[in-house]
Amino acid sequence: MVLASAAVSKTGVRGGARTGTARPSQARRPPSRFRPRCRPAAGERRAGRTDAPRRGNVAARSAASPPSALAPPAVYKAACSTAEAKAKYSWDKTLVLGFLAGSLIGIGALLCSVVSGSSPGLASSDPGLASFLKGAIGLPAGLSMVVLTGAELFTGNVFVMISGLLAGRVKAMDLLKNWFWSFNGNFAGSVFVAFLSFLACTTSSEALTAAVTKAAGAKVS
Repeated sequence: MVLASAAVSKTGVRGGARTGTARPSQARRPPSRFRPRCRPAAGERRAGRTDAPRRGNVAARSAASPPSALAPPAVYKAACSTAEAKAKYSWDKTLVLGFLAGSLIGIGALLCSVVSGSSPGLASSDPGLASFLKGAIGLPAGLSMVVLTGAELFTGNVFVMISGLLAGRVKAMDLLKNWFWSFNGNFAGSVFVAFLSFLACTTSSEALTAAVTKAAGAKVS
């Protein structure tokens, strides 16, 4: 009896140990199969996210942006396209834009005459510097206004329309029509500015009158 009870008690203890009812055992967590990766800092993550798109955008912009200066063949093609567009202008549009160009060039010439005539001492002491001032102030101002306003200047139309004619983009009649109306518009605009300057007595001083008269005499001599 004693032996039987002892055997029963041993088996009960072993079974309880197996089932975990007799004595709770602290279960250990199995080792994780994956190791945690080192995460980059916030600044590094931001830089990594934004650097690649920015570099791609810069490359795309540089590839898409046109060059600042055109090669001579590209300039010739642009002149031919401009000639084709000018050939479609009506005669009154060409005349009005020619009048505008003549007026703007006249304003530039008037500015040049006033600057040179207002400094007779500089013209006598340093003629080279006086000529440089006349060239740097007068004509660039007039040409800049012509380009910005899209006016019709005869000298520019000579190059543009001949390029279009040689390329077969315009006809000879289109060339003659453009030249005729732009030339007459330039002449009328310059005479208009000269008449306004005469009414306003812009060059009424003795020094300015002498400078303008000398320039006019040099052009017709």
